[in-house]
Amino acid sequence: EQWIPLVWRVVHDVKWSGDDLGVLFSAGSLGLLHAVRRPMDDGPATFKSYAYECIRLKIQEHRRIERNSCARIVTPACRR
Repeated sequence: EQWIPLVWRVVHDVKWSGDDLGVLFSAGSLGLLHAVRRPMDDGPATFKSYAYECIRLKIQEHRRIERNSCARIVTPACRR
């Protein structure tokens, strides 16, 4: 619960993308859950920096999947 503001911070860092903030927040929350459930490796020095990266990567992954799935759906229809 104390890390929710960090999710919003990452979401606002990518709000320029035009994606729905609620959807980005949901993806970021999954990244936070990943950070909480998995122990840190020898990477970042603090949990905050580790969580920030997990959140950012999960949002990035979500945006990539959304972009690719829309392309697959739209492309065949355009060729008909």
